[in-house]
Amino acid sequence: MLPHRQSHSQTANRNVIRDDKHAVAVATALSEQYALEARQRDEQRIPPDVEMSLFAKSGLLGCTLPAEYGGADIAVSTLVDIVRLISIADPSIGQIPVTHFGAINTLKTLGAEPQKRRYFERVMAGERFGSATSERDTRHARDIKTTLQAKGDSYLLNGTKYYCTGAQFSDWLQVLALDEEGHLARVFVQTHSEGVTLHNDWTGFGQRVTGSGSVSFDQVVLEASQILPAHTLYDDQLSLQGAFVQILHAAIDAGIAEAALKDTQSFIKSRSRPWIDSGKETAGEDPYIVSAIGLLSVRYKAARALLSRAAEKLDALTTQRVTSKMAADISVAVAEARILTTQIALDASQKLFELAGTSSALGHLGFDRHWRNARTHTLHDPIRWKYKIVGNYWLNNEYPQRHSFI
Repeated sequence: MLPHRQSHSQTANRNVIRDDKHAVAVATALSEQYALEARQRDEQRIPPDVEMSLFAKSGLLGCTLPAEYGGADIAVSTLVDIVRLISIADPSIGQIPVTHFGAINTLKTLGAEPQKRRYFERVMAGERFGSATSERDTRHARDIKTTLQAKGDSYLLNGTKYYCTGAQFSDWLQVLALDEEGHLARVFVQTHSEGVTLHNDWTGFGQRVTGSGSVSFDQVVLEASQILPAHTLYDDQLSLQGAFVQILHAAIDAGIAEAALKDTQSFIKSRSRPWIDSGKETAGEDPYIVSAIGLLSVRYKAARALLSRAAEKLDALTTQRVTSKMAADISVAVAEARILTTQIALDASQKLFELAGTSSALGHLGFDRHWRNARTHTLHDPIRWKYKIVGNYWLNNEYPQRHSFI
């Protein structure tokens, strides 16, 4: 169990992101710094408290806010690059702020003006949003047991959430609950509120330092201003909240794949030996290794291309009225990107050992973290269903369902 913490926003000398170019430059510098001790954090399960404080100081927390609230209002394609860059260094840290950016996007879509002012001001002050949406032992991922009950002018929140990414590094949690009418609500709860208990019980073999433990809520008192009508978000056939969150997860997998490919190539060049029958002096000349690296490189570039294409489609909608056809087209484009980024993250991280050889499996190198991170992160939602969605769209003109997984 984790003790209640003071607000994470008490961070001096915060930067303010000016534009997209500045955001990418800041993310690049952070990525280089995060890479230095990524293996040690993974190996020893060291919480990235310092690294997340640096993220808050960098100004990136507010980079997606509209200009009228002090943000840089960067493009989705830029945010995708930021998440990918951070994930190359450490995909656990790359995953943590995804829920933060998702919360901002929800507020943009559903928040009343007073709610936007309240929470966006806090974001610009350095406060962070974590996740508390998933549950266990229910029929499916959207079978929610956490309840929100009215009590006079207030509300009471009760329930337990699991896989709460970034919770222990956050000031606020975005919680999915059902109100008394059975409608889905998204609730913003301060992590130090009375009745909120954070449990440091995430034991996954990958993405080890995402802070994805469980959180329990016991008679937590809320105001109406802390509640958004999430059911309208998912009932709206034109909602793109799912596509927005999904493309950021695809960016994490692209980052894992790139890190694995870089380590594979570096090790082959510096440490690997050619096979005895190859007749070559170096492993880098072995024709089968050369061919395999070529195939992985092409598949990675294809995944990146689909990722960029999907992000550009989301960016193109900023000034257009969304139609059901446009929403479906974007969701399918994101699903296509998720399929390829999932495949290349898994394959590149597994092929590392096959191509680099036995020495690459030595524990002190920490190369196994690439596969463990890829395998764990790509379990978020089943790719097998994305094939069905894509196939039905192109073959039968069937539009996908609107929810957070598509």
